[in-house]
Amino acid sequence: MRDPALLYEALQRNRIACPEIRMSGSDAEHRRDWLVKPLRSAGGTGIEHYNGQLVDELYYLQQYLAGESCSAVFVGGRGHCRLLGVTRQLVGLPEFHAGEFSYCGSIGPLELNESDNVQWRRIGEVIAGEFNLTGLFGVDAIKRQDGIYPVEVNPRYTASVEALELVLDLQAVKLHCHACEGRPIEMESRAPRRFIGKAILFAPEDLVFREFAQEGFSIADVPARGAEIKQGHPLLTVMVTGTDVESISGELKQAAQRVFKNLGCMGSV
Repeated sequence: MRDPALLYEALQRNRIACPEIRMSGSDAEHRRDWLVKPLRSAGGTGIEHYNGQLVDELYYLQQYLAGESCSAVFVGGRGHCRLLGVTRQLVGLPEFHAGEFSYCGSIGPLELNESDNVQWRRIGEVIAGEFNLTGLFGVDAIKRQDGIYPVEVNPRYTASVEALELVLDLQAVKLHCHACEGRPIEMESRAPRRFIGKAILFAPEDLVFREFAQEGFSIADVPARGAEIKQGHPLLTVMVTGTDVESISGELKQAAQRVFKNLGCMGSV
């Protein structure tokens, strides 16, 4: 399932629109419309625009599609799957000093209209059925006006699961275990009373971490005091809650500015 060619073929066979792929660059057209992606990576590491460079067997090309980056979490089992929720993915935001294609956070859960809900559920059912997936898995996709385009599948507990767990009172690992044991995947559907956002901050320069007081937000993945963090490496995670997705985005950026200022490093770009 991690083979992009097999995934692309399965989606095409089931008439699910998705970005085209090429396993080499020899026949790629419109160079800025293609991305070079590693076959083995995570969090957007190693992705770059295709500019006609040599692409060896450790990489492949995927058509670049503009749109909103989203991620859905499913639990597969007994030939079926349940959609746990969908989040907005934060990718390459300069306010967090993330690389252009680096995953740097999630906001959600997103409220889905009927069309989006049907599309996501079909995507999950097709992928779980084609590859006999059992347990938790995530699907990253680009949402455009004409539909939802799956980009890749992560057969594991993904970075956005914790956001859904916190606001939907889910026990994702428990559901995963039930699926692996062949038990029914039972969960109560409920509207979120709040929304949550998390942002992964990256070091804008080499620094030595020191403690600081946070206000109006929570932090996680905190380094030990005195730890040396290299430029571009993950620094810590900021988390905020709120009553709507859009305001959370602004609050995360404000929290990031305060963190960088308190640490005495570049707070703006």
